[in-house]
Order: sequence, then structure tokens, then C-alpha cells
Amino acid sequence: MGAPCGPGPLGGWGGQLVAYERIVRPEKFRAAIAAWRQEPQLWIDTEVADWSTPSPRLSLLQVRTATGPNVVVDVLEGSMRQVLHEEFIPQVMANDQIEKWAHYARYERRFLGQNRVANLKCTFEKARTFPYYRLPLRSLSLAALVKHFFGKELDKTLQHADWGRRPLCDAHIEYAASDTEWCYKVYHKLQAIREPPDPAKDDPSRIRDRYNELLVPLKEAQIVRTGIRDAVKEFMTGSGVRRLSRFILETRTTYSTDLRTFIEFALTHDPGARFDLGINLSTRQRSELGPDVEEWIRPFAEIRSSQTFRGPRAPR
Repeated sequence: MGAPCGPGPLGGWGGQLVAYERIVRPEKFRAAIAAWRQEPQLWIDTEVADWSTPSPRLSLLQVRTATGPNVVVDVLEGSMRQVLHEEFIPQVMANDQIEKWAHYARYERRFLGQNRVANLKCTFEKARTFPYYRLPLRSLSLAALVKHFFGKELDKTLQHADWGRRPLCDAHIEYAASDTEWCYKVYHKLQAIREPPDPAKDDPSRIRDRYNELLVPLKEAQIVRTGIRDAVKEFMTGSGVRRLSRFILETRTTYSTDLRTFIEFALTHDPGARFDLGINLSTRQRSELGPDVEEWIRPFAEIRSSQTFRGPRAPR
């Protein structure tokens, strides 16, 4: 099974060593489950073998408690998988008294109990709740959040490794253990982000007056900015220049296909349903599909509600 089981160093943390424990025997797994049942919070991650096939298999389960260490459980073998399904899922994943966190919780839910899972929360979704001015990131991947909060570039080379092979080398185990460690650290950074003030404590008239003060100079600045951008774009297009200072002229290619071809492509190239190949239906498209379309697609759809917001307009 590669390196011996037991605590080991996890490198790549700017000189800091993080302990992890590797579990490969059912009795050790059961002892860990008994301890996890007493924890108020857990951070969880998984590594999956054959993820691009119709029959993906859970290979590793990673768990971290608030006090550590990171535990990597090899669940590929039959007796370990039995403990996973008969003890870990009902006693930990289905336990609503334990708050569990994963970065892409929807993916972990798929392999750790599906509808039986209770109180599983997502650091990705938590990050999405913050407006851009409080968390100025376009990507909210774990790697992007680690880079933003800690200035650390994550090496994701092993993300698509062959997790079904045995023995796994130490680098694989260390990579797996690092995911729960980073999820734990990112969680605490997100918790520390200051929430917006309570609107009930603000003076609406002062907010409106200050907003209107900013509108006129903002509109004037936008007019000047648009003029500069248009002039630079025209020059770069006419001269064949792709970069000028920090201006970049790019060509964007859009691919369009019919729904049947798209579905056939997804079934062929992503049988494990790892990628979220979603289709957004506008109100007009839903109406064209018929009055009962929402009832038909509701069991398969991810439904999100949004609001349109518009502030006062600047005077001409």
C-alpha cells in the first residue's frame, strides 16, 4: 500500500508540516467513525477512480476535524467499502448533528449517501454569497480561493490521476490530505469576511443623497472611459495590434449546436456526469416549450431565483 500507515508530513505549505493519518483497515476506520460522531464539525473530500466512465468508484475518503489531523481512508477494497456504507454514511453523513463542509458538496454528496446526507454545507456556495467587492474573484475554485487568501499556487497535477491503481504513492496521499486542509483553512477565511451592515440601522435619505452625489461624476467618467476605449479599439483593429499597454484585442469563438447533438455528446464524453453541462432556459424558451414544461423539467432542474436591481438614474 505504498508508505506505511500512520501520521506523516504534508509538504508544500511554506515550510509548515501538516499531519495526516492513513487508514486501510476496517477496525481503524470504525474507530475513526466513533470519534467523528462526537465532532460538531468535519471537513470532507473524496478522490474517485474511473470518474470518466459510467461506473465511477470511490477510492479515497478524506476527513479533517477542527483539531486535526487530516485522515485519508482507502475505501476501494470491499471490506472498507462495507464499513463506508453500513457505518460511515448512516452514522456520520446522515447525522444532522454534525456540520459537514466540502468545497463542491454536490459532488461529495453523490458518493457519500445522496439523499441520506444531512447538514452538508459547501464552501463554494458560501463564497458565492459574498458580493464581488467583498470577495473580488471571478473563479471560486478551491485553488483560486487558496491563491487569494494565502498567496499559494496549488499543484493540481494529480487531480486526474488514476485513483483506482494500487499501491498509491505517498504523493497521492499527500495530495488527497491537502484538499481537506485547504478546505478547512478557506472555510475560516470565509467566516471572517465581514457581512454587510443591517439595512434597518441605516438612514435611507442619507444613502439616497450620497448615491446621487456620486452619479454625475461617475457618468462623466464613464463617458470619457468609453471614448478612450473606442478610440484605442479602433486603432488596434486598423493596425492589427493585439496588445497596447494593458489593452488586449481578442477574438471570441462561440459554438452552437442543437439539443439532440448536445445530449449525445454529453452521454458519450461524460458518462460519469462529472461536468455540469447545463442549459439555461429563458422565460421565452420555457413558454415556447408549452405550459407544462416547468412541471416536466422540475425533477431534473437546478432552480435558482434571482432579482433585478436598479438604482436611481443620473440626471441628463
